[in-house]
Amino acid sequence: MSHNVIASILEVRVIVWAKARATPLKVVVENEAYAPKDGETYLCA
Repeated sequence: MSHNVIASILEVRVIVWAKARATPLKVVVENEAYAPKDGETYLCA
């Protein structure tokens, strides 16, 4: 259980950080289906 709590807290922090960047990053979290476009930069959390 604590793993899920810690993971969700870290995911939120990473998403907030990625959106606050000068050039925002897409963040893909565990168990989320995502097919990036060619040359797209994203972060897998």
